[in-house]
Amino acid sequence: MSVASIPSVSSPSKLRRVALAGNPNAGKTTLFNALTGLRQRVGNYPGVTVEKKEGRTRLGSGLEASILDLPGTYSLSPKSPDEEIARDVLLGLRADTPPPDVVVVFVDASNLARNLYLATQVMELGIPTVIALNMIDMAQKDGIAIDAPALQRAIGAPVVEIVASKGIGLDKLREVLSNPVAEPQPPALTLSSSLGEARRSLALKVSESEGLHHPEGLALRLLCGNASAEAVGRAFGSPVAQMLEKLREGGSFKPGDETNARYDAIAPVVEACTHRNQVAVKNSFTD
Repeated sequence: MSVASIPSVSSPSKLRRVALAGNPNAGKTTLFNALTGLRQRVGNYPGVTVEKKEGRTRLGSGLEASILDLPGTYSLSPKSPDEEIARDVLLGLRADTPPPDVVVVFVDASNLARNLYLATQVMELGIPTVIALNMIDMAQKDGIAIDAPALQRAIGAPVVEIVASKGIGLDKLREVLSNPVAEPQPPALTLSSSLGEARRSLALKVSESEGLHHPEGLALRLLCGNASAEAVGRAFGSPVAQMLEKLREGGSFKPGDETNARYDAIAPVVEACTHRNQVAVKNSFTD
């Protein structure tokens, strides 16, 4: 199954596939346990030693959801087996794991820019996305206040404030997931001319083969990743795989160009919704 099978607007069905994505230690496994309780199973993804955690939960109105706790990842340009699995599931490159109907991306409120890096990559794929703004209590202790409505407007996706370790915000998250999630509207990237041209060329080929709503998001992920031509060919057809190989061999672009462009796009979002307050710092030493 490929990304083409993912609707641009998720709609309630008898069983919704929900994936939890986020940086390592962002709190998603804590939420996974809170949502699924004992209704979970743990194994490995076929062919690798990366742990696969799945469970079930009820969202309300008789709607049930399967929950997949993706391996922790900083980026969809993978540098580890865990990150490769997360990328492959979201792109529909794994035949053993269908892509989700909706993704909950965990964002650490005290480290917004780094966490939005992954969130915007997911959103560019056109997958309905919900932002779980976690650790808001810790951020407040550090004098950081996040304007959640402003963040929601800036990134074009629902934002739910939670404290996963205390169960705060879980009812609101269930409510949001029980309803259709609109197509995300992430901030636009200004790429280098070479990477931008490569993305356009591959996106055109992707559109011809798959008819996706967001071919440029998928094209960028393929260009800036290490997915094999064989896996790409199985998921999106040999013309896409051949074009990808041609662009990679041409070497006219640097995948690292995405990093600067993405942080440049994220910076004004963070500035618009983050407020820092003076925090009384207590001396930990005693006389």
